[in-house]
Amino acid sequence: MAITLSDLPELLRLLEQHPEWRQALRLILLGEELLQMPHLLQQLITVQQHVLEVLQRHEQQIAELIRVQQQILETQQRHEQQIAELIRVQQQILETQQRHEQQIAELIRVQQQILETQQRHEQQIAELIRVQQQILETQQRHEQQIAELIRVQQQILETQQRHEQQIAELIRVQQQILETQQRHEQQIAELIQVQRQILETQQRHEATLQRHEQQIAELIRVQQQILETQQRHEATLQRHEEILTQVLEVQRQHSETLAQVLEVLRQHSETLAQVLEVQQRHTRAIDELRSYVGNLTQSLGLSIEENAEDMLLYVMEKKGWKLVQGPNSLSTDGELDLIAVFEDAAGQLHTVLMEVKMRLSRSAVEQWSDRMRSEGFLGRLRAQGFEPPFYPYLFGFRVDVAAEEAARARQVGLITPRGERAEPTVLL
Repeated sequence: MAITLSDLPELLRLLEQHPEWRQALRLILLGEELLQMPHLLQQLITVQQHVLEVLQRHEQQIAELIRVQQQILETQQRHEQQIAELIRVQQQILETQQRHEQQIAELIRVQQQILETQQRHEQQIAELIRVQQQILETQQRHEQQIAELIRVQQQILETQQRHEQQIAELIRVQQQILETQQRHEQQIAELIQVQRQILETQQRHEATLQRHEQQIAELIRVQQQILETQQRHEATLQRHEEILTQVLEVQRQHSETLAQVLEVLRQHSETLAQVLEVQQRHTRAIDELRSYVGNLTQSLGLSIEENAEDMLLYVMEKKGWKLVQGPNSLSTDGELDLIAVFEDAAGQLHTVLMEVKMRLSRSAVEQWSDRMRSEGFLGRLRAQGFEPPFYPYLFGFRVDVAAEEAARARQVGLITPRGERAEPTVLL
């Protein structure tokens, strides 16, 4: 017997009458995975909030680093102005020396003093050469530190590239989650909404990382300007060394922050994997539910057919007919639920045909009536060894008012659990 969507209300009514069936359905539908779903979603939201906080701190640290670099540029600009002023003073000294040449006669008197002064100058020059040597050594250390800084920044770029790959993998996994959720829209609508929020958050993360890349590129450009300017200003290398030490510390903190972000993203991926696993278990539970409902439907169908068979024998017995053959089911280009041969008191044989429905509608009556009166169907019955007269009946566990009216109008027999409601027209 085929059970259609129109039988669903009757199935629900039977579930209401049998609490043990409802309990079995609850155990399948509300497993531990589904009960734990709100807790997993809350954990996922908490992880997302933590990622946002870490990224915000990351942006603040980069802004602070850019501000320090800007101060370095301003300091170097002031140094250039001071050097320009020194050149102007030296030009004035040159002009003064030219005037001194005109006063050589007067300077002869003080040559001895100049000689002594020159000796002191030689000592000062020697000291200046020693200081310049120290400055050169300091500059070499600075160049090594700058090379180390470039290497660290290269590592930062490589780390961010790995971040982009991990985010791309995360987006791919989320796409799989969305595809899975499309197959279960009616069961996990709330989870779809959460996954869309996760996708939007990941897009914001990707945009944030892109801004970080731009800021780091700007930082590299600024540091290149610093390197070129430091080569022109040897006198300020000591203070630059201190500033570069601060920059290296900020870069180290930046690397630690990126490592924390990477760890959070890894935990995020693990959480998404857990959500995907729960969805897979949910899918398997739904498949098991479908199998259970199918088995339950089949059991209900057999029960209804047994009820229809008992009622058919009861009705025929009241007519005084004795069962000769059947009742059996018969496949004749479409299954016939019940067919039986009875013998009346006069010894005449009667073939009774019955279609069984859980809920009988008007359209089912009309289809059965048309089918019973088709020459092809009657010919297939004769080919199976069944002879007229034929008595077409319909059995309905629940019968619509319109269905009973249609049965009487179409002269189709109607039997319910309460007995015969309408007699059929004999088909010869």
